[in-house]
Amino acid sequence: MTIEEIYALPVNQYGWRVLPTGNYVTLGYDVKLGNGVKLGDGVTLGDDGLDFQWPPLQIQGSKHLLYVAGPVIIGVGCVRETAAWWMEHYKDVGHEEGYTDSQTEEYKQWLDIAIAYQSKLPQAVAK
Repeated sequence: MTIEEIYALPVNQYGWRVLPTGNYVTLGYDVKLGNGVKLGDGVTLGDDGLDFQWPPLQIQGSKHLLYVAGPVIIGVGCVRETAAWWMEHYKDVGHEEGYTDSQTEEYKQWLDIAIAYQSKLPQAVAK
């Protein structure tokens, strides 16, 4: 499907363009997003190839998006690590990303919320 064909699709009540095939989009050679988590040659979308069984948590902070990517990984911007790693390294990441001291403490509070949420998630099912 060309870009022109995609833009020609009507927008639904939620602002999305729904493909004629329904619930997935093909992106380039052998890359699929949706209707499964396999992306190309061995790349997966989600928490290390595990099925999601919970609602996602995303918090837009003052600089980057923080998100819980399942029962194992928490991401801030492009950095995806475990809760234990974040508790040890959040100040270093903030410094490397140019956060102010205030922003670093803001993200520590977001991390505390994310870790508490993550600790209540059911275990994932491996694919």
